[in-house]
Amino acid sequence: MRIRYILFLVWFFLSVEATKAQNQLSPYRENVINQKMVYPDYVNEEDPYMGRSQEFLNIMVLDKLPEDFPKYDKSYGLRYYNELIDVYFRMHPDVLKEKWKQKIMGDGKPH
Repeated sequence: MRIRYILFLVWFFLSVEATKAQNQLSPYRENVINQKMVYPDYVNEEDPYMGRSQEFLNIMVLDKLPEDFPKYDKSYGLRYYNELIDVYFRMHPDVLKEKWKQKIMGDGKPH
């Protein structure tokens, strides 16, 4: 009986911690009432770069976004679009400012 109790406590603790971690990492949340994604205020789904052109340019050594830079499609969602951007930067590290190159390609900390 004591082992079951201990296993239950461990399971409960891990469930709570996993939920906390998921909530902290999520850049957006799902509105369960109408199943619509609620994005941060800066997001513009009508813009080809989701309204984030300046954000991207701030970490790049370029004056304008390259022609092959991933464009946003409403079917992507914020999480998938962020993954596309990460892949692009990993494939084109030469466009990144040095501190962001280190963060994305290196140790994970901007310097």
